[in-house]
Amino acid sequence: MVNSFNLITERNTLEEIQESNITLFAHSPEDDITYETLKMIIDYFESIEMYEYCSDLIEYLNLNFKENGTRIGSCECKYPVIKRYSRKVSCDFCNKRLFL
Repeated sequence: MVNSFNLITERNTLEEIQESNITLFAHSPEDDITYETLKMIIDYFESIEMYEYCSDLIEYLNLNFKENGTRIGSCECKYPVIKRYSRKVSCDFCNKRLFL
């Protein structure tokens, strides 16, 4: 759960986590996390009273998912501008996420 949290919140990269001794995840790190999996991770941290983690994950949830669990739409720019590539690529023009 902690590895998934660190990857989702970008506290660590996948490479940094892979260099550690524990490389288990609550989700598939190669894919975008689903609403259901994210809720499950939040519920886990709530059950062990790690509310700071819950707060960060709820913020991620609100930025990336609608209330019904569907993903918030991607950039709709005709020609997206990308100045920096990372695991989560965003358009520098409209600042919306690009799902590549």
